[in-house]
Amino acid sequence: VSATEGEKSRLCKVVEDLEPGQSYSFQLRGLNQHGKGQPSEVVEVTTLCDVPPPPSQPVLVQESPFSLLVSWSAPERDNGSEVLEYCLQMRSSGLSEWRSASGRTKETQVLVQGCDPATIYDFRVRARNAEGWSEWSDESMMETLPPPAPDPPQWRIWHVTHNSATLCWMHAQLSVSSYEVQRLRGEQWVTLMEAENVVAEQLQRFQSELKESRLDDGSKDATNSDRRPPVIAFTKQCLQSNSEYVFRVAAKNDGGVSFSSPLRVYTEEVGWGRSLTDAELSKLRELCTVCEDPQCFEKLAGALFDSDSLWALSRSELSDLLERLAIRPRDRQRLKRALAPLPLPPSKPVRTQVTCNSIGCTWEPGAAEGQEPQSVVAYVVQWQARGGGERWEQMQCGACHGTITDLQESTEYVVRVAACSEPRGQGPWSAEGVFRTPPAVCDDAQLTGWTRAALRDRDYADRIAAQLYYDEWTLEALKPLSEARLFDTLTKMKVKEGAVYALMHQLKTVAA
Repeated sequence: VSATEGEKSRLCKVVEDLEPGQSYSFQLRGLNQHGKGQPSEVVEVTTLCDVPPPPSQPVLVQESPFSLLVSWSAPERDNGSEVLEYCLQMRSSGLSEWRSASGRTKETQVLVQGCDPATIYDFRVRARNAEGWSEWSDESMMETLPPPAPDPPQWRIWHVTHNSATLCWMHAQLSVSSYEVQRLRGEQWVTLMEAENVVAEQLQRFQSELKESRLDDGSKDATNSDRRPPVIAFTKQCLQSNSEYVFRVAAKNDGGVSFSSPLRVYTEEVGWGRSLTDAELSKLRELCTVCEDPQCFEKLAGALFDSDSLWALSRSELSDLLERLAIRPRDRQRLKRALAPLPLPPSKPVRTQVTCNSIGCTWEPGAAEGQEPQSVVAYVVQWQARGGGERWEQMQCGACHGTITDLQESTEYVVRVAACSEPRGQGPWSAEGVFRTPPAVCDDAQLTGWTRAALRDRDYADRIAAQLYYDEWTLEALKPLSEARLFDTLTKMKVKEGAVYALMHQLKTVAA
């Protein structure tokens, strides 16, 4: 190939099929009918670097029901730039959307956890160097093993009446696909078909919750240690009174089936059985209006628990009962709140600060020995001038302290506090505290002169001077204070922000 450069002609040769990032040596020599000429000087040329070629196709090293150990080989060459990291992606076979299986890694082997048993996954991998990412490798299909047979279900608690038995067991294994309740008749176990839909509905609700509680090691049969496993329940109705029954539960998945230990229950005598009265049913139905599930009322009524019986239970006894009756977790919380006692009265309010037109108070939350702390959402503070009759002013506070403002000077006020909880509302009042506001009088002419010179509102200036005088401040004591300390002192007295700056400016003038 010839090329012209000015008046000279040059010969060019394009050398193809070179590898990126490699050094090559070139020499030229002439050739005619007399033979080869002398070679030119050696020229060293290095080609530009490029992204690496794709790694090898991923291969399966080891599988389990919940994990896959995936490996691949580095690209055959790095194209002049060292491979820095890899990205492995996966998807369930048949789906179009890929997701990261490992994040970015420098290793060529990754343990992919959190897989579903007996499921086929597609994998692909790519490499990156300083020039960028390679193309994706060829895809590979890998399949997890079937799950192991589940552990035998563990009985939790149960409840028996004269004609029914409520069976409860813990559901702590995500691999369980279904449960089967069986009853022993003679020497043969018979499946209770009426339990199928009831149990399946609870199982479906719990599956999503248990998936979120996997441990970091990827085990899907483990739940978070800080969380109690959910309980599945089924109530067998229409039993004979004063009779013995034997039940068991079968846990199933693709890996097999396991059975709980037989549970032997005895129904009560008819004499022990009773029904709730219409009045008890009415009160119970009103209590259960806080629940989303209409079966809450039926479950509590069937277990012969009226609202008064529920009120009498301790917190732990109530939790066990609602769990035993398979009340949904959200409805359990609502019932617990509805059955919570009224908040206890706080302690008698104590004065923290007083001015000629305000009183600051604090109090302690109500507490009873041996009882758990109550959840208080707010406090109601009421006050009236002593001897004011039935008329009370009030405000709400979110903490155990507050300041009552816009009061009259030289007046005694009665203050009381009540706690509010949700949904019970306001509890009983505390003991009453009696506080007196001081007169808005200042016998210190220097303080009065300073505040009046700084503020146009003479009455407001006199109030500030009176409060400073009441707190034993003098003008000479205020002069050496730093600006921050003076600002904090006036702000704590609830002086308006504009007045604070006016007073500070006037004090500088007086001090000068």
